[in-house]
Amino acid sequence: MRSRGLDTLARIHDQTAADDVLSVTEAEVMVRGAERGENIMQHLRDALTHKLWMSGAWRVLGDALFKSGNRIEAWDAWTIARRLDPDSRAHLRINERERDLVLLHPEYF
Repeated sequence: MRSRGLDTLARIHDQTAADDVLSVTEAEVMVRGAERGENIMQHLRDALTHKLWMSGAWRVLGDALFKSGNRIEAWDAWTIARRLDPDSRAHLRINERERDLVLLHPEYF
């Protein structure tokens, strides 16, 4: 079942040109639980095909990969996002997770 917010985003997306930021926003809504599956990855691929430097798309891709169980690929995507925009507040959760893991499992870092 799709959320009303996701339906609204899809409707706006259909009315405009393929807007990369909107694709990332749609994918983020889906990652947060509104909808799961291949559609998330398609939105992110569409956005990243045109603008590889979009740190937000890389972060959302990492979130989607993490939720799907692809932990290594998720960290790779998050690493790219943080390198593209190291000062972004959007990466705080990732930084905190990494800090916790370093404390719990220093042998991997």
